[in-house]
Amino acid sequence: MRFLIAIFLLFSLPVQALEVTGAFTQGGFLFGQTEPGAKVKVGKLNVPVAKDGQFVVGLGRHAEAEVKVVATLLSGKTKEQVVLIEPRTYKTQHIKGVKKKHVTPMDPKDLAQIKSDKEQILLARAKFAAFDSFKQQFALPVSGTITGVYGSRRTYNGKERNWHKGLDIANKTGTPVYAPADGEVRLALDNSFFNGNLIILDHGHQFITIYAHLDSMDVAAKQQVKQGDLLGKVGTTGRSTGPHLHWGLYWRNMALDPSLLLKGNNETHP
Repeated sequence: MRFLIAIFLLFSLPVQALEVTGAFTQGGFLFGQTEPGAKVKVGKLNVPVAKDGQFVVGLGRHAEAEVKVVATLLSGKTKEQVVLIEPRTYKTQHIKGVKKKHVTPMDPKDLAQIKSDKEQILLARAKFAAFDSFKQQFALPVSGTITGVYGSRRTYNGKERNWHKGLDIANKTGTPVYAPADGEVRLALDNSFFNGNLIILDHGHQFITIYAHLDSMDVAAKQQVKQGDLLGKVGTTGRSTGPHLHWGLYWRNMALDPSLLLKGNNETHP
């Protein structure tokens, strides 16, 4: 991949008319800096810009080959950059031994819980906060064996379901899970149907990480956490066939690849 190691460099530089860094690949993200008061458009999307000129944009699993970033300054002048997006290929993973109810839910109580879970998760993702913890160098939240990767097609007991939206890290039940960066807990949801015990951590600008299938949770909604703080412990709750952490990354409701947050997987735009 065409990644240069220049992690979040722009945030230590003087403010320019338009600077863009990030992981320029499908499933990646753009971190931007422009002049305060400027308006930013990425493709056809109007992007919220903080008072200090920072903005964040996600790149979907099948993002197009190039993205145009346009900043309209207070003077009326425009600055633009075209970012080339690295394509990816995704494998298929076959999961067996899943409970039938987690493959094809039919019980009205289960369906009602799924609906309630989804509403709470969407609400947690919807809030825009201007803080900028996303600028930090993220750490892996737990050690272990990688058993699932972002973007892969998934079958459960032979039936194809949604593609995989994160990174699965297997370890023993009770293994501590730590905050990979500073943030605010948006949701700590007990025993959700698919995700089990679930934590959503906001790093600013609707750039959030999730922690699913936990055995226990050690934080509560609205709590501020620092990098390295204990979030919970590895478990196998929800749709899970063994103890592991599902670590996810989202921008708004767009699932991104959390592995791209780790050192060495970011580049700058010239």
